Amino acid sequence: MADIPVFDKTIIARISEGLSWLDRQIEKIVNPTAPPPLAPVDMTDEQLHSAIYNIGAVLLNDLGKVIQDSFARHGYDMNNRRFRHPITITVPGHVLTMSTDANDAYGLVITALNRHAHAAALGPIRFILESLAWLRWLLEDPDDKVRAARAYRLTMNAVENFRSVGKTVNRVTSGAAEAKELDSRLTAASDKMKSELLALADEDGVIIPPSPGSVSKLSEQYLSGHGGYLTYAVLNVAGAHAGPVHGYMFYGYPETGFADYDFKHMFDRRAHWTAVAIRLYLDVCDLTAPVLDWPNWDATAASTRRQLQPLADEAERRYEAPMRRALARIT
Repeated sequence: MADIPVFDKTIIARISEGLSWLDRQIEKIVNPTAPPPLAPVDMTDEQLHSAIYNIGAVLLNDLGKVIQDSFARHGYDMNNRRFRHPITITVPGHVLTMSTDANDAYGLVITALNRHAHAAALGPIRFILESLAWLRWLLEDPDDKVRAARAYRLTMNAVENFRSVGKTVNRVTSGAAEAKELDSRLTAASDKMKSELLALADEDGVIIPPSPGSVSKLSEQYLSGHGGYLTYAVLNVAGAHAGPVHGYMFYGYPETGFADYDFKHMFDRRAHWTAVAIRLYLDVCDLTAPVLDWPNWDATAASTRRQLQPLADEAERRYEAPMRRALARIT
């Protein structure tokens, strides 16, 4: 009987090590390890903008069905069959309409600034800011009667606008017959709705408060965490009104005094204003969620803010750096 060959254990160990090494190389090819994420300070402007955009886009997509469900539950009859006009009188109704409009504006900002640098995107950011200011005023007091009274005030503001529109048309057309007729109809409609509102408020045992004032005043009072009136003023000048200063406020370079309409780049400004929009909209949602019973909002908000914070801080630093350098030269 022939002898059975005996293999050296060293050779077997080497073969085993070689196979293990080969297995690791295959694993790296099939399932490559992702590189560690860059710190915000190490990102290029374009990378920083992309990271902030991705956070904002995920939030927008995740809330799509939530908002649809909110309309399914609250949108059919926002007045509980009491005020038969296309203006809501209830707290949930105002929260639903204002937060939905803010969501639309937020989507415009996220999409527009992802595609190009344009000051027009600041207009929808101003809309989100105004929505937040009104929501904070509406929901400031936890007392249901105070909130109900303020909801009536928001409706009354809309009703009084009917009268204002008629008066304006009559004035600018020098009292033409058609304008007078329109003024008369709008005044009658305003008076009718106002009378109904006062009767409903009396039924509810609430007194409609006076208007809290202009949006600029509300911004100063309720939005200190977002820059207050200063942020509103910048968005107002640079995003809402056409004029010579409009371009420089967004496209200008403080250190040189020139404006550069570089629509395809300017990622530092796009990153900053995208982050501003996300932060404003998160606050809108914080107020909306408990009123409309949004599921899991606290977890969504906490995760979004945790991811956004370091990126937004870096974007703000880069956005302000040229202005700080320019001011340092002046002083």
